[in-house]
Amino acid sequence: MEAMYADVPVWMQRGWIPIAGDGCGSYYLMPSRNDFGPGYPVIFCDHVDGLTAPTYIVASDLWHFIDFYLREDLGEERWPFDRDFVTQKDPLITAFHGVALPWKVDA
Repeated sequence: MEAMYADVPVWMQRGWIPIAGDGCGSYYLMPSRNDFGPGYPVIFCDHVDGLTAPTYIVASDLWHFIDFYLREDLGEERWPFDRDFVTQKDPLITAFHGVALPWKVDA
């Protein structure tokens, strides 16, 4: 984690905790300071966007993220861009502000 914070120090300054990588240089992070409303969602920062701002939200909390992430590893292809699938499993994902929803970014 120290190496990640050394590479992107703004994450530590903002209290964003690196959770996982996508294997292509982008990361999933959990803001720890209620940056986007009450709670601790998981956001995705795409390396193409510079890793200093969220590209979109992927889950309303760590437990939903783990569920989605493991399902994807088993072949589930609907997360995070299928609105109906994601909101049925994680309805609170739409309660956050200041961060895009993935199905709106992908459109």
